[in-house]
Amino acid sequence: MTNREGTRFRWSADIVAWLILCVSLGGVSVLYLSLGLVTSESALIMPLDDTYIHFQYARQMAQGDPYVYNPGDEPSSGATSFLYTPLLAIGYWLGFDGLRLGYWAAVIGAVCFLLSGWLIYRLALRAVAAPYRTQRVTATLLMLAFVISGPMIWAAYSGMETLLMVLATLLALYAYSKDDRRGAGLAAAGAALVRPEGAVIAITMAFALLWRSPRRLLWPGVALATIAVQPLVNLMVTGSLSASGNQAKSHLYNVTIPFTERLEQIWDSWWRLWRELLSGSAPVDGHYIPVVVVMLGLVAVGFGIYDSWRRRDVVPALLAGSWLLLISIGIATLETAFWHFKRYQIPLMALMFPLGGWTLLRLSVGWWRWLGPGLAAGALIVSAGTTLEYARRYRDNVYVVQNQQIAMARWVAANLPAEARIGVHDVGVMRYVGNRATYDLVGLTTDKVATAWRQGSGTIYDTMYHHEHRPDYFAIYHDIQSLPLLAAVGVFGEELQRFTVQLPENTVASATGTQIVSRAFWPDDAIEPVLEGIPGTWTLHEVFDVGDIAAEDRYGYHWWQDGLFDGFATIVRRLPLATCMADECLMTDGQRRITGGEEWTLPDAGDADYYLVVLRAHAESPAYLFLGCDAIRSTKVVPQRPGLWVEIPFLLPAEAGRFCLKTDQIYHPATYTVYTGDYPAIEPPEAVIARLVDPVAAGRISLVDVSTAMTDAEVAVSVQWFSQGDLTQDGKVFLHLYDHPDEPPLRQIDVWPQDDTLPPANWLPGYMTEVYRLSLDGLPPGTYPVALGMFEPNTGKRYTVVRGDGRQTDRLFVGEVQID
Repeated sequence: MTNREGTRFRWSADIVAWLILCVSLGGVSVLYLSLGLVTSESALIMPLDDTYIHFQYARQMAQGDPYVYNPGDEPSSGATSFLYTPLLAIGYWLGFDGLRLGYWAAVIGAVCFLLSGWLIYRLALRAVAAPYRTQRVTATLLMLAFVISGPMIWAAYSGMETLLMVLATLLALYAYSKDDRRGAGLAAAGAALVRPEGAVIAITMAFALLWRSPRRLLWPGVALATIAVQPLVNLMVTGSLSASGNQAKSHLYNVTIPFTERLEQIWDSWWRLWRELLSGSAPVDGHYIPVVVVMLGLVAVGFGIYDSWRRRDVVPALLAGSWLLLISIGIATLETAFWHFKRYQIPLMALMFPLGGWTLLRLSVGWWRWLGPGLAAGALIVSAGTTLEYARRYRDNVYVVQNQQIAMARWVAANLPAEARIGVHDVGVMRYVGNRATYDLVGLTTDKVATAWRQGSGTIYDTMYHHEHRPDYFAIYHDIQSLPLLAAVGVFGEELQRFTVQLPENTVASATGTQIVSRAFWPDDAIEPVLEGIPGTWTLHEVFDVGDIAAEDRYGYHWWQDGLFDGFATIVRRLPLATCMADECLMTDGQRRITGGEEWTLPDAGDADYYLVVLRAHAESPAYLFLGCDAIRSTKVVPQRPGLWVEIPFLLPAEAGRFCLKTDQIYHPATYTVYTGDYPAIEPPEAVIARLVDPVAAGRISLVDVSTAMTDAEVAVSVQWFSQGDLTQDGKVFLHLYDHPDEPPLRQIDVWPQDDTLPPANWLPGYMTEVYRLSLDGLPPGTYPVALGMFEPNTGKRYTVVRGDGRQTDRLFVGEVQID
């Protein structure tokens, strides 16, 4: 064959491949988009709510308000793709507004899909200098296997940036394979602007270009510099380098579990990713990529390692292999790594096709020349099996979005006030179609909320309750993650409408089949702590609601765990105060679950000498609390009173600066109320009736006075206690009435002082007067001795009673009851 004939053949073969690409892409596009249009019965509906997050940011950008999700709100960085939003905004500006923006997104997806398919064909042919006819057939079949792959078609017409990332990845590899430094640098920079994991492509591309030409710095520098663009814009616009999507989705930001456990989760995700990729199938995704393509792609990487070592160069196969490894690690850091039919993994899957082509074209010579077309045809058959399956999934997910998210958004638009703010989990459609301001509980689009979502219902509630954009209504799932706990305390209020759809198999558009629209219920139930009996004059300074992320930031709050537990790190509760059991004393608040400790900065005390800090906590389980991180200043006790809020006072000097609390158990802080004032000097009693010595640390409580009064119905024992405020143990008072002192009591009570809420360790320096009562109902005539004492409730051991004359016992007889 002459050179002219060879050139004419190459051109004709390329034209045939291009026609095959266009026809096949056109066919699958018509299939998927027709199913979408028929199912939506209106404009083209995208199969994911997340798509409409991009649409809303694009609408705002087109209207001159970039990075703002709700007009008038603070900027946020919920659109993770820096480049995709402006591309959508162009379409909105051109007239593709409302749901019509879906057509523009489909055009972007189709163009990226078309060019990606062509790049796979061209990349495969780069394996040999002058490909034979059978090698061109192999490249064409692999291109076709890519184009009719169900996951690829789904990704192209999902309205997301996935195929744009595929195009940037393949274009970078193609330019590098041609030794086009400018093209490679620009394509790698584009990848870094499309997705955060594109930074891997930019960094490795810069390294490879510098390896080949260390002194030519321009295009490697462009690739590296582009990595900083999105973080710097985020910093300037939102005050944070990280996009809120990373904060809401990354294992690394899940501060509720130890860092080592987060690394284990990342390892598990990474291993699962490769295990499924090597098998070509997954439980949710079914058969999603031909195994032969993956295996051949990894063989190409192996060849690339050998060729790079032999040539002392970074060959394209090695560069692509580094992308497979490093990007897969980056994806594994996401809790959403396997969502939406592996949309984050699609670029890795796309890379396997040209890599597999390099292996086949390299091996398909001589007697093996038909190996390439044969294996490529097998891959094509496997891909064809996914085309109709994913077409069904595309239709089903469009159906779910149409009949749940779109239907709910239209109802909200028609029935709720225009100025209403809606609390949501699926934030895309509600904002874009419902045209109502939203509060995003997940935190993708509402600034500084993602941290609250990661930590459970307590931080979700507290952060939302104090937020300036607190929602008036909810349009939300009520039965996923920690949202049932919000429903249990009544936050979702009066249900106005319910949207239920029967979820088809393998639906990814909706978390569950039901979402509700309800009126928000925000109880105004803030109750100040009870300071009765605390000496001194105190002024309320500040209230620090633990769990409100904004407040925690203001106070420099830091918490840590020394032990593990099941469930969420915070929980919202609606409970009564232990000192007030009436309905008006019910309080809704979030509680943290602390197994290590917490510390925060105290506000300026001004001219006061002391802080009085009152902790309100759920008394779910007993715990010892140690004030002070460097040295223990005092020890406090959480009494075990499940289902009640208890209050624990702490006295600190004005120069304390930081409040630091540790535990070796678990406790559940909700709120700190800070007072400032002066604590008077307390004179100890000159004489006491007895001293009670705790059985562990030998702390002493003085019994200063005791008196007994009786009516027909009860006996009342009035007791005055004195404490130096240095007790460290739990203790309950018991009052017994006996028939005989050596027999079990006929009547008894066991209580903590101060309305059954204040163990001795929690007493501040000073005096406390208590009255304990026993019922006399049903007792026959007789004389009944009455004894008083104290015991440690967790062990049952009694305090030692040391009488004034020095005698020791485990109880003090305080009088007799005479019944005639």
